Amino acid sequence: MGMLMIGEFAKVVGLNPATIRYYEEMGLIPRPRRSESGYRLYSEEDAPRLRFIQQAKMLSLSLDEIKEMVLWAVDGRC
Repeated sequence: MGMLMIGEFAKVVGLNPATIRYYEEMGLIPRPRRSESGYRLYSEEDAPRLRFIQQAKMLSLSLDEIKEMVLWAVDGRC
């Protein structure tokens, strides 16, 4: 997949770019790399976390609950 700007990446993961930016602001996903001109750049490594968030939302988990689960996973607690 290579590096994609947010619009292209949003199409790959099936989300709106504003949603991805919101998840970044909430701390659900890490801040992405930036191009020299400041554009957000995403790789295939970023997609699984967004897919996990989408699946957790389908289970009616709140974003706060999802954030806690994501932090546990990042810390190696689950």
